[in-house]
Formats: sequence, C-alpha cells, structure tokens
Amino acid sequence: MEEQNPNLRPDMSLPLSCTQTDIYLDQQQYLSHPLYNIGGYIKLGFINVQKLSTAHRQLVHGHQIFGMRVSSDPVLSQFFVDERPDDLPLVDFSGESEPKQSARRWLDNRFQQAFVLDRRPLYDAYLVKISETQHWYVAIAHHLLMDG
Repeated sequence: MEEQNPNLRPDMSLPLSCTQTDIYLDQQQYLSHPLYNIGGYIKLGFINVQKLSTAHRQLVHGHQIFGMRVSSDPVLSQFFVDERPDDLPLVDFSGESEPKQSARRWLDNRFQQAFVLDRRPLYDAYLVKISETQHWYVAIAHHLLMDG
C-alpha cells in the first residue's frame, strides 16, 4: 500500500507541472476530443467477479493518484480527495452473437469519450464479460492522471 503523505490534505491545492499544464491547456482547445485518453484491457479467463471488484476497490483506495482532481478556479491547480469512484461496472456481451466484436466496438466508442476535467475523476474502469470463461478488465485514464 502507498505511504500517505501527512502534509497533503484534500483542501490543499498544488500547481500542475509544466507538462500537465500543457496537456490541460491543449485539451481545453478540443474539449470533446479524447486526445489524452490512455489505457487498455487485460484479458482474464474465468473469474470471481466479487474478488476482482474487491481488488479493484483496494487498488483505487490504496493509491493517492486516483484521488487527483484538477481545477481552474481560481487558478489552475491539482488537489487530492479521499472520495473516489471504486465501482467496477459489468458490461456483459456474452449474449451477443459476436461478443468479442461487440465488446471491441463498445471499447472503441468508450475510448472516444473525452473526460470532463474540472473537479472530476480522471479514470474509469469496467469489467467486460465476453463469456463465462473470458473477461476483460478495462482501465481508461486521462493523461493528466498517468503517463502511458
């Protein structure tokens, strides 16, 4: 588990790095474009959905970066919150005639959705069910949150 920095509080904001500022400003020019979405998926076989969901929650709460938010009010900055989405929605394509193709279309579509940056989470995660014996753990983040 990541060591907590006692000097970093949710009410304390920090400036963005030069690179983060460039990314933020460029994204503001193209608000509806997913220029800085990064991520992918891990292919899994038969899984215990409850255990994977628990592991996902532990990942999200165990690393401070998932609590990062960006604000431009009153100045461009980043801050960290304890409250963060930790659900792992199940997207089930197992009933489709071509589940892998349907899942890939859904994934392509999801990656084309731009993140809203102001004070919002900068990541999403999903569990995609292809069949009883094949699942994908999908993670998508904005480049402000992590480097590819």
